[in-house]
Amino acid sequence: MFRVWLYPYDTATEQEVTLYFTRDKGGEWRAGIILRMLSGMLSVWRGASQYSFLDDLRKQLLLWSSLPPEERAKYFRIVDRILSQKK
Repeated sequence: MFRVWLYPYDTATEQEVTLYFTRDKGGEWRAGIILRMLSGMLSVWRGASQYSFLDDLRKQLLLWSSLPPEERAKYFRIVDRILSQKK
């Protein structure tokens, strides 16, 4: 879970984003997202800024899926190292 401020930033439109992953019956991974508006303007939250945020997130997930397994493993090691330092 993380928080995001949507453009234009002077509207103080903030949302909570929960990104989760599940495996379907065929073993493929599926991404899901839950968005919750925390503050700001409803018109911004429902408008083009939200579309831009979701489109950027979609592109990041597509990029991740295109990485070779060795590259993904490298990033998992980095995350493991960071998380182990926080304990």
